[in-house]
Amino acid sequence: MPLRREQLASATPGKISSTAASNHLVSLPGWIEGGRVAIGPVPAHLDDATRRGVLWEAEPGRFLLSVPGVARYLASDGRALTIEPALGADAREIDRFALSTPLAALSLQRGLPALHAAAVVGPAGAVVLCGDSAAGKSTLAAALTLRGWSLLADDLAPIGISEEGACVVQPTASHLTLWPDALNALRIASSHRGQTGPTRWSPDHLSVGAAPIVAVWILRLENAAEVRAQEVRGAEKLLALSEAAYNSKITTALLAPRAHLEIAGALARTARIHRVCRPLSGWHVETLAELVLADAPGA
Repeated sequence: MPLRREQLASATPGKISSTAASNHLVSLPGWIEGGRVAIGPVPAHLDDATRRGVLWEAEPGRFLLSVPGVARYLASDGRALTIEPALGADAREIDRFALSTPLAALSLQRGLPALHAAAVVGPAGAVVLCGDSAAGKSTLAAALTLRGWSLLADDLAPIGISEEGACVVQPTASHLTLWPDALNALRIASSHRGQTGPTRWSPDHLSVGAAPIVAVWILRLENAAEVRAQEVRGAEKLLALSEAAYNSKITTALLAPRAHLEIAGALARTARIHRVCRPLSGWHVETLAELVLADAPGA
């Protein structure tokens, strides 16, 4: 359901209810039924951890993420998130991390795979834009929202199956994180001109409900002279979707292989999947936007 930003109010996913770190609470998206967030003590380690990675541990029903200088996060049973802020931590940083890997963990605990992707909604449905960090996901999403599409997700896109059997992407974002060069390329006015770090930019239209997926675009960087795009077909679709998972090690630790295969298989059957390789430099985001628009019915 696309809405103009001024219509959103409390419907916006990820809304901060307080800007003070001591009282900081982030709202979980509505698709996490019964979801709740609390500020409280979080263990430094999980005694019964079965998997460990850089800054994270997992055991049945619980996932721990420790971000030095920011907070410790405990995701439990796909519905509860406990946050223990570090002393003096910035509330915006607490929020930013809460709505990334901990939210991915809650999604995985609910049996929903999560792609490392942004997502936007056009006339025919949702388009999911996958890729590693710096591949151009958020910049491409911003370019499409400037053409009237609605933002659904940034960096994290949980995938499920609706009651009608359609593959859908769930909302996770009310803004896009853009670097100064992206703001310049898109000619977006910003009050943060001159800064060297990323800016939170809010498009005019958001989509606050799950949207059926019509296409997936997987962005890659390569040392090439021009943008190259190719549709992925057959069994390669499953491999491509596996490569697009949000942190494959965490996915393996939290999600049953059967659940991943079921949803990935359904998505491979119902959505067009494309790989796009773009040069490291000398390219423009509008080139990618035109590829997506040319593939989108009704755009």
